[in-house]
Amino acid sequence: MSRRELIDPESRPGLEAYLQALPDGYRAMDIADRRVVSARLRQARQFPPHPGVTWEDRAVPGPGGAGTGRSAGHLSADLPAAG
Repeated sequence: MSRRELIDPESRPGLEAYLQALPDGYRAMDIADRRVVSARLRQARQFPPHPGVTWEDRAVPGPGGAGTGRSAGHLSADLPAAG
């Protein structure tokens, strides 16, 4: 039995799409290339809207005054908005 046969059948199409997009995974890339590929994969994802979940981008302060960074995530709609 192949290890892929152990993967949930509903998850297989996503895994196959990932493996086609990145046949060698992230191992063959440096960090800059990983960031570019990850951004492209995030843009390509299409998630159906869910009434109990929101998407939020936040600017967060860096350590020791290093400037701000970006934090993004899915949040429960029950949580108060940042800011």
